[in-house]
Amino acid sequence: MYTTAAFALSTHETTATASQRDVVRGSFAFCATQLWLIGTASGAGAEELKEVGQGVLRLLTANRPLFLSVFVASSQAISRLLLLLGQAVDSDQRSLAMLIASQLVAAAKDPLNSSQFPDYTPPPPTSRHGGTPIALTKLQQTAVRVLDGWVQSTVQAERSQGLLAVAALYECGVGADVVAALWLQDGWIDELWDQGDMDRKQTQLSLLVLADASSADTAVGPRMKKAGNALVQEFVRKGRSKTVDYEDQQLADLAAVVLAKWSGVAAPKAATATAPEASGVVVEPVPTEDADPVELADMHAQRIVDLLADGASVDAGAVERAAEALG
Repeated sequence: MYTTAAFALSTHETTATASQRDVVRGSFAFCATQLWLIGTASGAGAEELKEVGQGVLRLLTANRPLFLSVFVASSQAISRLLLLLGQAVDSDQRSLAMLIASQLVAAAKDPLNSSQFPDYTPPPPTSRHGGTPIALTKLQQTAVRVLDGWVQSTVQAERSQGLLAVAALYECGVGADVVAALWLQDGWIDELWDQGDMDRKQTQLSLLVLADASSADTAVGPRMKKAGNALVQEFVRKGRSKTVDYEDQQLADLAAVVLAKWSGVAAPKAATATAPEASGVVVEPVPTEDADPVELADMHAQRIVDLLADGASVDAGAVERAAEALG
């Protein structure tokens, strides 16, 4: 009801007086922040979440500059969107959040949609591209700050949530637009995998989801492969054990998909200098060799055969991942 009223008011904004425009702005701010936070709270039902999500998309479509000026300016609103992106991979919340994120970033990339921000400067007449738009900059700053805190957290649930949220941004095609600054932090990628070796299995699975989602990014995929190749291959080896448990098998299945996608990615060259040996000769680290593609293909094919042999108890998700990797 509130969203419908705000939408109706926005259709008259161009002919409204200053006081009427204040009312429109207030209604947008209430719907895009307060209703959004209430409707996406942990106790909210699926229908309530769907309704508030559709309302947010409707307001974004109705008046992009106004919506961005209230939604992006609210760190709580952005944090809640990131929280939804960090939910389980197959959850309705994550799917809805990915749709909202893709539309939000598409709008924020247009400089003209930053016109409602106090520090807005019109782009030059000959070009609509005068640097990063204000709305996108504010979105990036909040997202990077929140996500970096989650990923670096010692609380496994928060770390997993952060990894899945970053992955979701890449899955919906806006990762490079929003969180490119994360990867530029010195040692950030190495720390991902160093910590990943000690994480709980569910968090390790989230790390693999991120590796999978970011593999096609030419600025990220090669560096992720260089830092994580050894651990990902170890996950695959554990999955070959006859006594493997369900979680290790999940890790092995997704790790195999990641290796398949990394197989066409050239890892960046190693750093030119490392600590010298006693002899004074500088020794460069030996990168982990790529998995044999023929061996990987055989493994995926056999995995599909084994899964289908289970008959009625076939794990459809595992078959899909093995088929994707084989393809």
